[in-house]
Amino acid sequence: GLADLKLPVLVVAGSSDLVVPPKPEALLPFGQYPKNGSALVLAERGTHFNLPAGADSNGGPLRALLLHWLSAKPIDANSGITDPTGLQLRLAGGR
Repeated sequence: GLADLKLPVLVVAGSSDLVVPPKPEALLPFGQYPKNGSALVLAERGTHFNLPAGADSNGGPLRALLLHWLSAKPIDANSGITDPTGLQLRLAGGR
């Protein structure tokens, strides 16, 4: 199960995602992930389709978020990671 994972997990969810609702699909399962560096990031007012990256965007906000997390840098309002549509990305849980 999820508790058997040995590596940290980064979960990104949209607070307004109707396809994959954040509470049952991200917030509740997050407690089962490894506690060594896992993070849960919530895109405020984000939907299922708000974070795609265009072909010329070099990965967009998800690439920046992933690289920031892999570098063990904090993910918060001061981290400089933003969604191009202006949605706030905030750390909803961290371990």
